[in-house]
Amino acid sequence: MSAPMIRLESLSHRFRTKTGEVLAITDVDLEVEKGSFVSVVGPSGCGKSTLLSLISGLVPVQDGRVVVDGGDVRGIRRDTAMMLQGDALLPWRSVRKNISLALEIRGEYRAKADRVQQLIEEVGLGDFADSLPSALSGGMRKRAQLAATLVYDPSIILMDEPFGALDAFTRINMQQLLKDLCREIGATVLFVTHDLDEAVALSDKVAVFSKRPGTIKAVHDIDLPRDRGVAAVQSLPGFAEARGLFWSELRDELDVVEDRRAASHVG
Repeated sequence: MSAPMIRLESLSHRFRTKTGEVLAITDVDLEVEKGSFVSVVGPSGCGKSTLLSLISGLVPVQDGRVVVDGGDVRGIRRDTAMMLQGDALLPWRSVRKNISLALEIRGEYRAKADRVQQLIEEVGLGDFADSLPSALSGGMRKRAQLAATLVYDPSIILMDEPFGALDAFTRINMQQLLKDLCREIGATVLFVTHDLDEAVALSDKVAVFSKRPGTIKAVHDIDLPRDRGVAAVQSLPGFAEARGLFWSELRDELDVVEDRRAASHVG
């Protein structure tokens, strides 16, 4: 069996605050196979975003190891892309120039101009290639951001709730587009989400995080056809069972919310 593309070993991280130190994650162990799609679900504030920052090299490792493609991460890797929930498009650059920005920084735009155009067409923005972001809808801006993330064909894509602000129909469309494009380039994806339906629909595996300090409670395979369409996934046998399993594990991490709900019915 080949070595995993991403391996986390006893990973812990603390943040310094005005009142002391906060332990964000503790003793995280996880393996992500090459070319797989793994989602991370967990309560707010449990350290999921911290995890992505450590894997990307944006935040240095304090305790434990982050191993990517056989080597310890000691800084930002050129083959790793990250897509956040917020809008990362530069308002003064056209769609084409936003998508090509990473290639321009690398000095690769002239050699890969055809790749930029190909992605513009694949995400359905051919008629808006020379428009500014202000002329786009929210879903179109997200499609442009996805193309910008994929334009240099990264080996690893880290995604932090990238579709959280979209309406339901646009979100499903973006989920399918993401699956198709990542399969095309063979990327390894680690995807943070609060949406259990999204996690089951997209993933090969789902890792369940505990409340802070976050650690991984369990990792489950998704026993559904890998080439499944996102729009119809809820009708597949096994979908409801997988979603119910994740919810039962997460419910134990949301006791404060449930206690408040119960208290509201007392007296």
